[in-house]
Amino acid sequence: MADFSRPYVYGPYPELVERHAGGAPYEIRDALAEPLPTRGMVDLKKRVMWVPLDAWARPITRHENGHVRFSPLQPTKVRFDARTLMAVEDARVNLALSALGLPVVLDLESHSNVVLLLAQDGKARDGFAQFMRAIASLGTSVEGAIEAQLLAAPGPLGELIADWMTRARGTLETARLVAGGEVAPYSVGVALASELARELRALGLLDERLRARSRAPAGCCVRHHDEGLLPPEDCEPVHGDHGEKQRAAVPPGRMEVKKAPLSVPLRPGQSSGRRWRASAEGSVVRYLARWPVDRAVFRRRGRKGGGTTLVDTSGSMSLEVADLDRLLLATPLGMRVAIYSGSGAVGELRIVAEGGRRATAEHLARFGSGNVIDLPALEWLAHQPLPRLWISDGVVTGVGDKGSEVLKRRCTALCKRARIRRVGKLDEAAALLRPR
Repeated sequence: MADFSRPYVYGPYPELVERHAGGAPYEIRDALAEPLPTRGMVDLKKRVMWVPLDAWARPITRHENGHVRFSPLQPTKVRFDARTLMAVEDARVNLALSALGLPVVLDLESHSNVVLLLAQDGKARDGFAQFMRAIASLGTSVEGAIEAQLLAAPGPLGELIADWMTRARGTLETARLVAGGEVAPYSVGVALASELARELRALGLLDERLRARSRAPAGCCVRHHDEGLLPPEDCEPVHGDHGEKQRAAVPPGRMEVKKAPLSVPLRPGQSSGRRWRASAEGSVVRYLARWPVDRAVFRRRGRKGGGTTLVDTSGSMSLEVADLDRLLLATPLGMRVAIYSGSGAVGELRIVAEGGRRATAEHLARFGSGNVIDLPALEWLAHQPLPRLWISDGVVTGVGDKGSEVLKRRCTALCKRARIRRVGKLDEAAALLRPR
């Protein structure tokens, strides 16, 4: 008969909570006596558990025993950063323990340490670490403090992470109740982690390989020790300008491009083909007033105009439908005109004029009161025909309609590189566009 006695007064007995008993006894090792990244770890295959062997560490021991009880021996191998799945698995276990009346309640020192680590993540602008620490805290006594700190932080990222905490808790708790068991099904946790990984990729917190360039361990104070869950070894800290862009607190919103029905002529009664233009050569003198300027006094047939105009219709521009109508009347035939605005994390870019046709007034209303998608809208404009005109007050924002110096610099550089001219007032733009 195996000897299950422990030489330490506060040594845990994971064998008592195993769903499939009969294996060899766990080896219990003092987490404070070894150079570990966290205070609690468990290797379910090798049956080794690292926890501090002191009375104050009972919450850590309870959490690790929760992994013994609820976590699979072989975790699912995922294509995204495995720490995302680890954080969700911590939450799944913590919520199950809480539902059983065995919540993970940290002592004052451990509680303060977790809150401090979150503050350090924010100071380092490590959004991935903030996400992981927040999700892993679900079901523990520090969850409320984590959420409050995120909501009090400047910028929209904290609010977005707090929303994800609510979303993850709701998903796992609903799954647990539907399953009628002690814990939400593991498959639900994997699906939730996959959804979270997509969100992190959209925010720029995961790279093209779906890895996070962050050294942050998963979990608020605990971590698995299993081959399938170890963080990637090539995740180095981010430095320089690339890191600043990737960890920007305000990512650009998601843009949807739509084309309104162009059901009416841009200017009724005027052909969409050739029109008259001023020229320095010709046989018919028509524009004598231009002689001192450019000597283009002759009238010649010219092709219809081209180019692209992008209009910021956010609330700060105070543009009404009548204003946009006036702009379209000044637009040369053949020019493409698009308007954009956004709300929350999504915006719409809508093409309202092209060739010699335009949309009706009902399609000129703004999508939202915020900017949100300035950067992707300018990226769209950069690929449109020249000349390129951007009608905007120059204020750029991202998700949550929040400003960012990083976004501003990127938009400025893009305008310079793509030869995009910005004008702040509609009358100024109309004067530039009006055919001469």
